[in-house]
Amino acid sequence: EIAYTKKTLTVGQKALEVIAVDQSKEYGSLYDGTRFTTDGLANSDVVTSATITSTGSDATAAVGGYDILIGDAGGTGLSNYEIAYTKKTLTVGQKALEVLAVTQSKEYGSLYSYLGTEFTSEGLVNGNTVTSATITSDGSVATATVGDYEINISAAVGTGLSNYDITYTKKTLSVGQKALEVLAVTQSKEYG
Repeated sequence: EIAYTKKTLTVGQKALEVIAVDQSKEYGSLYDGTRFTTDGLANSDVVTSATITSTGSDATAAVGGYDILIGDAGGTGLSNYEIAYTKKTLTVGQKALEVLAVTQSKEYGSLYSYLGTEFTSEGLVNGNTVTSATITSDGSVATATVGDYEINISAAVGTGLSNYDITYTKKTLSVGQKALEVLAVTQSKEYG
């Protein structure tokens, strides 16, 4: 006589990895993290969402690398998995900033002294400022002859400038002619 004894088949959780995706953004922009990948899904189960955060996501986050944290996966069949979460990196890159010299003119024989504030800028965000720059021109000395000279600009100083890839744009200092009056001298003579 045969007796059959049943036993238990235990189905254990399968390993599932939910992985954030490396991202990059420009300084001054927002990052809204939604991208992830998975490794280990079976049987048409899906991960449809996950909570993704990074301290670098705000527009004011300085240039550098920040962890992208991921958790709380949502989807179908996920109770069948032991879920591991893998963080990645959000890289905040420099924003383009252009610092432009301002076109100037002067009269021959005069000296043009730069204060370091004769410029404009394009690209600043988050209340960052350029307060001064090194500005020079061969035409600024009193002996510079009439003509056009490059105004060179470099070494911007201000707040938050490490977050920018700075380019400098030269302009022109025009030395114009000085008024010169040539006067005949009054003379006298005797008749004959």
